[in-house]
Amino acid sequence: MRSYVAETGARLHLGFYRLCRGVSGLVLGGVGLAVDLEGVATRVVFEPREGGIEVTAPEACLSDAEEAATAASRRYGVTGRLVVERCIPRHVGLGSTTQLVLAIHAVVARAAGVEDLEAVVGSAGRGFYSGVGAGVFLRGGLVIDAGLRGGGRASRPMAWAWPPSSWGLVVVVPSVEPRRLMAEDALEDEAMRGVLAGLPPGPGACAEPYSALLDLLLPGAALPSFDMFVAGVEALEAAAARLFGGAQGGAMCCSEAEAAAAALRGVGARGVGQSSWGPSVYGFFSSRGAAARAAAVLRRRLGGGFRVLAGAVRRRGATLGVA
Repeated sequence: MRSYVAETGARLHLGFYRLCRGVSGLVLGGVGLAVDLEGVATRVVFEPREGGIEVTAPEACLSDAEEAATAASRRYGVTGRLVVERCIPRHVGLGSTTQLVLAIHAVVARAAGVEDLEAVVGSAGRGFYSGVGAGVFLRGGLVIDAGLRGGGRASRPMAWAWPPSSWGLVVVVPSVEPRRLMAEDALEDEAMRGVLAGLPPGPGACAEPYSALLDLLLPGAALPSFDMFVAGVEALEAAAARLFGGAQGGAMCCSEAEAAAAALRGVGARGVGQSSWGPSVYGFFSSRGAAARAAAVLRRRLGGGFRVLAGAVRRRGATLGVA
């Protein structure tokens, strides 16, 4: 009996570029990056069988895996045994739930003979406020989504760019208890509604993040120009910090994230920012060697309360195969 396998990396959420109510009516517009980090990945294996759905997974992601496997089985009419061999840490800002859900839907759909991965991803029920997770799963790289229209809750990826994999990055994950805001969808919804209600009218209010995206971030990824890229990241991060500061109690989620950001800057990281609601904090380096050296220094300086991960841009989407 054949088994179907999906493996994908993590994602960093770099911020939003539609921080106004412009002429299109679209708001937010997520920007994010697919990344390969040492020891951080999602890998699922599905073996079709008769008799229902059986799920084996690490305790941290078992409930999400069971829910996704049940939904996928109903949608595609296939039963079997699903094994989650690895999953990304939850509630730390690395895109764990979306990557897990999409991987599960992908393998069950493949077992049912469905080859249209974009259709599978689009129907999996993710992308509430940002299409970045779907974008990195499909193609990797730097992802820009179209934003939300009106009261809808479905944002789609619309553009990709591929920064060089020779650039390095370091992600620091503080060991903190997930805040209720991060862990509960209802509280996130409430916070996001408050943010959306405060968006200023008129396209002029979007000038700064538009410029960060179009003048710096995208050209920096495409040319490539490391200086332009990190300047764009920093501008988007600053705009997001101003907008979300009220909801999260400051420019970052917590004092541990602030300490991680300061430590990253102290070892030469650029484009330092918080991924999503945190607490993960990232910083970029012009080479993977520089990132590895910085990670080694940070592990000594920060101690056991922080997980330090070196990595690079992931220039491909999820890997799907048959075992």
